[in-house]
Amino acid sequence: MKQKLFRMTTVASVCLAGALLSACGGDSSSTGSGLYSGKTTQAAVSDVSVIALLAGITDILPSCNSTVGDLTSTASAVKTVRQVLSAITQKTVGKSVASPDKSIIPPSPPSPQTGTCGGTLTFPTYSHSSGTTTISIKWDNYCITNTRGNQVTYNGTLNAVDAGTPGAFGPVTTKLSANIPRLSIVEKTPPVPGPVVVVSNKTIALSGFVYVPTPGEIATTSPLYLPGTTTITSFEAKDYKGDKQYKLGNMNIVTTMLTGGEIQITMTGRVYEGSTGYTVMTTVTPLLMDDSQNFISGEMLFTGSASTYATCTALNEPGQDFTVSVNGTPLSGQMSCYAPYL
Repeated sequence: MKQKLFRMTTVASVCLAGALLSACGGDSSSTGSGLYSGKTTQAAVSDVSVIALLAGITDILPSCNSTVGDLTSTASAVKTVRQVLSAITQKTVGKSVASPDKSIIPPSPPSPQTGTCGGTLTFPTYSHSSGTTTISIKWDNYCITNTRGNQVTYNGTLNAVDAGTPGAFGPVTTKLSANIPRLSIVEKTPPVPGPVVVVSNKTIALSGFVYVPTPGEIATTSPLYLPGTTTITSFEAKDYKGDKQYKLGNMNIVTTMLTGGEIQITMTGRVYEGSTGYTVMTTVTPLLMDDSQNFISGEMLFTGSASTYATCTALNEPGQDFTVSVNGTPLSGQMSCYAPYL
């Protein structure tokens, strides 16, 4: 299984680009790590604010890009977090009642890793007892070379508990919980030739991540945690080089497998952007993916102050594209989110 805790946080905001975005709403239940320090009032949604947010949407949605307002966003260093997290597990299939291994995190730890350009990825805590596996992951100057030839260095920790019960064929997950106190991700050009240039400098934090599989159904993590309910107290992302920050608060995501293999997703929560404030996200029509994991229908509503709003609507055809409108007026261009890689 390709473990993607970070990917789930981006799934939670799959359409947040439609609304886009805001800051911490001020309710105590959505407090996070303190990484986010932006505005805490409800934002007025406008085409200007939406276009500005979409320009940097990959800071929080690494597998999304946008051509709205003729601005094209590109993949960020945050995207590679899910590649690092895949070191936790090796399984790629769903887990059913008949499966010999139905835990999300394997009971035995993988080997420590050395980065391709230095540093280490280790597991200071890794224990299993009575069906429950408790782990911590530490990135210590862990450096990998990305597809552009740049060096990406990670520093931080992730903690997770795969709570389960013993079974005849191995542990069975009943709940997965996780948090990332802080994880910094810095991308630089290689030391030669020429001077080193900082391409990207970001930090993320995740608190209150809980996934509960639907009892009696197949639980898988590709492309999403399915089926079941995921809640996230707070996911924060700060871009130090671009001087931007975002936050997702009190997210609730329910995924359901429908007859015929379709995937239905409903979401609620608050979306925050440092310079504007927050919007309230709700699912007007559940997002629907076909058995090939293409978004084929669904609409998300993002409500701002003074009755302003934005919508993100999946096109009525197989694909990954969404249209965006502000206060009922469509914006030119589209947003694409590639579900299998969220």
